[in-house]
Amino acid sequence: LTSVTVNEIQKTQITSTLIAILFAGITLVFIYRSLDLGIIAVLPTILASVWILATMTLLGITLNVLTVMVTALTIGLGIDYAIHIVERYREEREHKTESQAIETTIVRTGSALLISGLTTVSGFAVLFLSPMPLVRNFGIITAATIIYSMFIAIFVLPSLIWISNRVKEWLSSQTLD
Repeated sequence: LTSVTVNEIQKTQITSTLIAILFAGITLVFIYRSLDLGIIAVLPTILASVWILATMTLLGITLNVLTVMVTALTIGLGIDYAIHIVERYREEREHKTESQAIETTIVRTGSALLISGLTTVSGFAVLFLSPMPLVRNFGIITAATIIYSMFIAIFVLPSLIWISNRVKEWLSSQTLD
């Protein structure tokens, strides 16, 4: 019975995670009215989800009733952090050069996300002290999720924005030739 339950949890978790990411991506494309910004805002969440599942595998932590919630947290935090970065970049880009906008975004919004994320990590760090392995593993994985989402939003997402701009420039130069 336990084996069947764990297998069903794993199957439904992967499916629901993919559906949630797809729905978030579609929503962001409509909100931003931009395919590239919508996709860019979702990529960090996909990366964080892969990292957290890899971390669980490396640590030998399986999906169970508690850890199954981690991918939902990853999506929630990852999208939230990404929206903060993308929105700040869009605001800064209205009156600054691209490099200035990215730098300001990283310095100002990135520092706020860092402080916010670290306080949340410290709240979940208390679970490390739990004598119950399920609760301890949930704390470890949740803290890792927050750290991954924070790191990716602050450092990887601005790079993705920059790369996206280079690709758009290249594509526009190709169509002019």
